[in-house]
Amino acid sequence: VADDHLCADYFDESALAAFRSCLADNGVEVAESDDPFGGLDRGDPTVTAALDTCSPLLPAPAPAESG
Repeated sequence: VADDHLCADYFDESALAAFRSCLADNGVEVAESDDPFGGLDRGDPTVTAALDTCSPLLPAPAPAESG
């Protein structure tokens, strides 16, 4: 699964909210959706800078269940 299309269900909601808040604090509004990247234009310098700043807050996906 490409990171542009990860479902929010795979992330801790409070951590995802912190990531979105950080993006907003850095001038990037993210739509509330299942996509934590909200269709961001990664070619936009503002988006790129915000992602660089906020990426440590992005929670890791839950490990896949084996079975």
